[in-house]
Amino acid sequence: MYADIIVDITHEKLDKVFQYRIPSHLEGMLKVGMEVVVPFGRGNKETKGYVTDFSERAEYAPEKIKEVLRIAEESVAIESRLVALAAWMKETYGGTMIQALKTVLPIKKKERAREKETVRLLLTKKEGEEKLVVYLHKNQKARARLLAALLDQPVQDYDFLMHKLNLTRSVVKALEEQKVLALESEQVYRNPVIYKEKEQKDIIYTEEQENASRLVFTATRDELYKYLHQDKKTDEVIQTILRSYTGLFSDYVYINEGLISTRTGLSQQEIYEVLVGLSKYRIVNYIPHKKTPLIIYTRTREEIKYLSIPRSAYEERKERFESRINRVMEYINENRICRSRMLISYFGEKGTSDCGCCDVCLAKNDSGLNNHTFNTIRDALQKALTDGPQEAKKLTETLPFPADKIITVIRYLADHDEHFSLEDGIISLTKMNTMSDNEQ
Repeated sequence: MYADIIVDITHEKLDKVFQYRIPSHLEGMLKVGMEVVVPFGRGNKETKGYVTDFSERAEYAPEKIKEVLRIAEESVAIESRLVALAAWMKETYGGTMIQALKTVLPIKKKERAREKETVRLLLTKKEGEEKLVVYLHKNQKARARLLAALLDQPVQDYDFLMHKLNLTRSVVKALEEQKVLALESEQVYRNPVIYKEKEQKDIIYTEEQENASRLVFTATRDELYKYLHQDKKTDEVIQTILRSYTGLFSDYVYINEGLISTRTGLSQQEIYEVLVGLSKYRIVNYIPHKKTPLIIYTRTREEIKYLSIPRSAYEERKERFESRINRVMEYINENRICRSRMLISYFGEKGTSDCGCCDVCLAKNDSGLNNHTFNTIRDALQKALTDGPQEAKKLTETLPFPADKIITVIRYLADHDEHFSLEDGIISLTKMNTMSDNEQ
């Protein structure tokens, strides 16, 4: 019994069938499309090939026909119609028979099982909440985070918990020893179809190449040659670009102004101005380099079924939102403190002065002066009085404000502010503590 075999060598001179004798121990085991190992060439080098047919008659002298050595490991037999399909592909589209066979052959790959671990809560909801209070009281934050997550969702993926809650395996082991949770594992196999779909979605795209300068010539070659020799600088830039890049007349080409600058001896600013000028005359279309910052996500988006937000995170978010809303309401309702100072203090800055242009600063208070003028004079008075009481008349002469406005502020403070006292023309501070921004 003989087998017709195509050897796995992609070469036109070897693109034919070679006949091999089937040894007795392989009779009945070989099938069409099966991958086998045969001796090939003068040195009888072990070479892989594919069985395409069988015959009982030798095409050559039987003593010269070599034997099939063995069946290749993990070989997968294919139907004879696929071999016929490969032959049709070769005749229709060209190429070699071995190339066509590899196109239609199924791929067999042994897949390893992996361990998937899950964490299961063993306590009831009431017991878990009591245990959570204990962990929080002992300041065991990692254990509290893990237990809070399991109270929200009793069964969760182990890797997900480690990654999202920033835990260590020792934390899980500690709760497992306390009979709070159970760590379970099972062998799972990858679904190649789902895995392939996921790989196609997890694409990191960067626009760095898109942000490089691009150029295309919109004028024809004849029109361009007519334009040359009109300006030495422009002529030199065009000639350098034509020598450095190809395909400029068919589509946009990425260019490097730094390279052009080096080859022409001109500055990059001069190169930019020349190209902008050529764009205005519609000789080229020039898209300058953009320095746009990019954001690249290096981690994949978690599936909804794995998404779990602990109760502690909800409470923290609620507190933050309430604080923000309260600060917004204060900003809306406040009619004494400068708007600008409120905004700046919200971001943690101190020691700022009134802006003098917001609605609060421009609004008049009971003294008849606007808030900005009143607050500025009051702060100056307080600073001057820190060294001791002074005559009101002297203050009107030393402070850089109109005397009538200083007198108005002094009288108003003496009547309405307990920090200031006015007796017999002498003004003094009754309390030396510095007023806070809210008091001001």
